Amino acid sequence: MTSMIERIKYKYDIFMQYFIKLNDNKSINIFVKIRYMVGILLNYILFSANIEDYFEFRFYEKTLVEKKRYFTTKESIKFAEIVDDKEALYRLSSKTEMYKQIKKGVKREQLFTYEMSYEDFYQFCHKHGKFIYKPDRLDCGRGIEIWDCNCSIEYLYNKAKKTPAILDEMVIQHHLLQKLAPGSVNTIRILTIRMKNEIEIIAAALRMGSGESIVDNFSAGGLAATIDINNGIIKNCAYDSLGNSYKVHPFSNVVIQGFEIPNWDNILYFVKECAKEFPLNYVAWDVAVREADCVIIEANPHGMIHVIQLEDTMGRKKQYQDLLKKYQEES
Repeated sequence: MTSMIERIKYKYDIFMQYFIKLNDNKSINIFVKIRYMVGILLNYILFSANIEDYFEFRFYEKTLVEKKRYFTTKESIKFAEIVDDKEALYRLSSKTEMYKQIKKGVKREQLFTYEMSYEDFYQFCHKHGKFIYKPDRLDCGRGIEIWDCNCSIEYLYNKAKKTPAILDEMVIQHHLLQKLAPGSVNTIRILTIRMKNEIEIIAAALRMGSGESIVDNFSAGGLAATIDINNGIIKNCAYDSLGNSYKVHPFSNVVIQGFEIPNWDNILYFVKECAKEFPLNYVAWDVAVREADCVIIEANPHGMIHVIQLEDTMGRKKQYQDLLKKYQEES
């Protein structure tokens, strides 16, 4: 009973986060709130859309025909569980296990809190000064922090040992991406699927911080823009998680449409090589671009499909239906 109450509270908190952002923190009539809640329930029944889908795909203003074009979170999870083993999906949702599978693509120093010693931690702090703390099983940028070693090393060590997490060397991104959104490492989300022995690129998007936040996650207030996978150029403007559009970055004032991702061909080659070695067939890769190369920030099971279904794409359900048909024919 307690877990059910906690789950309802968690869902309500998610609803309120979107609802407040959508209404600019204004005090809203209770009937407006109920209307949105009823809309969420109906769209879940009709389209398997969860709360995030309802707000981020703007289902509250779309027609029935338009809604049918979107591939929802529930459908994405089902897709992943068809093309991949459920046990492997759960195991690799642990960042610790995921990073151990992609060592060649990480290209930076990391510590796993459950197995590190005090000496390991001391040397890591002494070498890097600052680093990224990532909880092992939280997603969407939740719990990610910058830790500064200019305080008690023993205190930080004891804090880190309390829960499974990853301590990650900070990445210095390419100067063009730094100029675009200087507050965060701005990553490229690239979705891939293994068809027999070939890796196919499904879609790609650039994720950007919207201000001075250290994370670029779409659901944590960041922006995303669709990338043309043929040339690495941003097709249109960027969008936030409520579908608001941005022709220029709100913090840096850099024009977003037409922005060219540096070293695009090398990025695609790198991701395909990583995908060949990874145990899952369907993966959403988060890639950071450095001056001379690129690195894997994370490999996400279940796809994480919101940033590749922005307003300018009008949904990718048909694409995924075709991919599943092709996968099943070739398996």
